[in-house]
Amino acid sequence: MCVFQLCFVSTTLCFIWGKHLSPSMIEGHVIMVLLHMLETWNVFPL
Repeated sequence: MCVFQLCFVSTTLCFIWGKHLSPSMIEGHVIMVLLHMLETWNVFPL
């Protein structure tokens, strides 16, 4: 459960920081979060 909370927090921070970052940096962070979520689902299938 904590892992999913971390993913949610990371995504939220990404959108908050998005106002101060360039689109490429936002896109890169989103991809990293999505890959981490996919990895988590492989370890803990829903």
